[in-house]
This record gives sequence, C-alpha cells and structure tokens, in this order.
Amino acid sequence: MFAAVVGGATAGWAAPFFTHPVLRFFGKYSYGIYVFHWPLMRVMGPAYAVTASIPLVFGSVLLQQLALLLIAGAMAVAVAMLSWHLYEKRWLALKRFFPSPRAG
Repeated sequence: MFAAVVGGATAGWAAPFFTHPVLRFFGKYSYGIYVFHWPLMRVMGPAYAVTASIPLVFGSVLLQQLALLLIAGAMAVAVAMLSWHLYEKRWLALKRFFPSPRAG
C-alpha cells in the first residue's frame, strides 16, 4: 500500500493530494517545525497564563488547549520559516557542488 501511495504521489491518482500547496508548504518547513516545537513549548510559560484566562466550556479545558495549540503551532511555523530562509536554504544551495550518482 505504501508503494502505491508513493508511486501515485508524483503522477497518478494521488498527485492532486500530494501536490496541494498546503501540503507542499508543510513539507518544506516540516523539519524546522519538528526541531523547534519542543524548545518553543519549554519557553512558552506565559502562553499558559493567557490560555488559562479562556473560560471553561461545559467544564472542559478543550478550548484552552486548542488556543495553546494554535499559538504554539503558529510560533513553531514562524521559527521554522525563519530558520529555512536564513539558514537551511544556504546549505541546500551547496548541493550543486556535490552531484549525486545516477542510478543505472
């Protein structure tokens, strides 16, 4: 099944899904989001105070957790974008000096 999905990702039935701009955006910045999400959560103490002021809905903290997720997610994406444009892009540009061997 995985091979069918990967094969269909570039040309085939799954191509419209895998080439969607939202998926391409998160694919581009996903490593930075992965790397920076935990350090950001460690320094987000003040955000907990902001989300704690959101009232409980039917006794549930779900709305508070959703707000925290949106704040933390937006921060992780912003830091990942900065990292990609200020750091990673320059390293990726060096790939032209290291040609990959052709499969044959």
